[in-house]
Amino acid sequence: MQTKSLLIVGLVLVATAVKSNALSINFDSVNAQSGHVDATAYLAALGVTLSGSNPVYVTDDRWFYSGGAVAASSPHNFLLQDVGGSPNGISYTLNFSTALASLSFTRIAITAPSSVAQWTATAYVGSTAVSSVGESFFSGTEGAQTYTLTGSGITSLTITANGFNFAGISSAPLDNFIGAEVPETGSTFGLLLPSVLALLGAVQLRSLRQRK
Repeated sequence: MQTKSLLIVGLVLVATAVKSNALSINFDSVNAQSGHVDATAYLAALGVTLSGSNPVYVTDDRWFYSGGAVAASSPHNFLLQDVGGSPNGISYTLNFSTALASLSFTRIAITAPSSVAQWTATAYVGSTAVSSVGESFFSGTEGAQTYTLTGSGITSLTITANGFNFAGISSAPLDNFIGAEVPETGSTFGLLLPSVLALLGAVQLRSLRQRK
C-alpha cells in the first residue's frame, strides 16, 4: 500500500513538472467589448513582445462586424491584425521570452459568410525558419482549425497576410496559443523519471509475489 502511494505521488510530481512548463494565452481577461484593444501590454505581461509595422488587437467576437461573424475558441476574445483595405504583405511577430519546443494556436471559426485573407504563420529559432502553416484566401464560413508548429527552441512566430485589397478580414483571427517549453537538462522531469520507473517495477514485483 505504501509503495502504491509513493508511486502516485511520483506520477503527480512528474505531471506537475511537465504541466508547469507551458505558455497559455487566450486573451479573455481583456475587456474588449467596446472595440479593439492594443495587444502589446497584455502580451508583454505574459512574456511575449510584439513587433511589426501595424497594430495588433485583442478583439471581442460580440462586436466585431456587429457580432456573429466569427466565434472565438475561448469566448469571447481573439487576436487580430486589422488593417483597413486589407493590403498584401501585412505582418507581425510574437517574440517569446522562453524558447518553446512546440506552439499551437487556433484560427477561430468564421460563422458568417466572410472573405478571409491568405495567411502564413512561421516559427523561428533565432533567424532560422523551422516550421510553417497557413491557409489560402477563402470566402464563406469555416469551422475553427488548430495548428501546431514544432522546432527545437522556437523564439518567435511571424504571421503574414495577403488580403488582395479585398478581404473583409485582413489577417488570420487567432486564439488559444499554447506552448511547451524546451526541457532543461537535469529538469525535474528527468530527475523524477528514474524514481517513478523504479517504483513501477517495485509494484509489479510485489504483485507477482502476491500471486504465488
